[in-house]
Amino acid sequence: NKMTEEKRNINCSCCGYDTCKEMATAIFNGVNKESNCIYYLKALAEKEKEEVEIMHEESMREHQIHSDKLTQIIHKFISLGDGIADLTDANEMTAKKAENIASQVKNINEECTKLRDALTAISQFIDVYKQSNLDIEEIASNTSLLSLNANIEAARAGDAGKGFAVVAEEIRSLSDSTKQLIVENNDRANGMLPKLDEGIESIKALLVSIDDVSYEVEGIVSSTEKITAQSADILEMSDGIQEAVQNI
Repeated sequence: NKMTEEKRNINCSCCGYDTCKEMATAIFNGVNKESNCIYYLKALAEKEKEEVEIMHEESMREHQIHSDKLTQIIHKFISLGDGIADLTDANEMTAKKAENIASQVKNINEECTKLRDALTAISQFIDVYKQSNLDIEEIASNTSLLSLNANIEAARAGDAGKGFAVVAEEIRSLSDSTKQLIVENNDRANGMLPKLDEGIESIKALLVSIDDVSYEVEGIVSSTEKITAQSADILEMSDGIQEAVQNI
């Protein structure tokens, strides 16, 4: 390992010879060996040291690579945990929205029942009103006939108006009956007005409930999209973790 002129002429006499050349000659003749040269041993030690340092550096690089990969895997597991947590929150939110929808549907059903009752009452009122109109038409016909008879009797009686008086009384009675029917119809109509108002309010409440349900449905759709996106991210992270573990 003495490759330069300076190293070949150290001449330290540690080997028992005065010069390095004499030591080399003895080694060549087989009466000595290179391990008795302190500089030879030093060179070997330095070479081994360099090799150890290189191996250590390579080991540290490999360790750093493994450490970096493990760190990446840890971060991916953290992200995976966050994704699962978000997915859980989204599922809980979806469940709450589903409960709200169920409640809204129940309210819509109740409002529809009220609306049905109100419309039924209106329909019944219309039937009664039609029948009353028929009665009024019949009374009006009789009134016209009696009026005609009264005129005839009046013409015949001259001063004697007894028959006319009887007819006139009948006409007055029919007129009173007509007025009474009109009053009753008005009362019925007034009684139906609150039902009509209730029906209108029920319709308004129904529309509001429908809007609320639509809003909740939109929220469910949004949550579903979020769940789908989170699932895709989790799947991608799982693939990345699997690949990273295989590369360790």
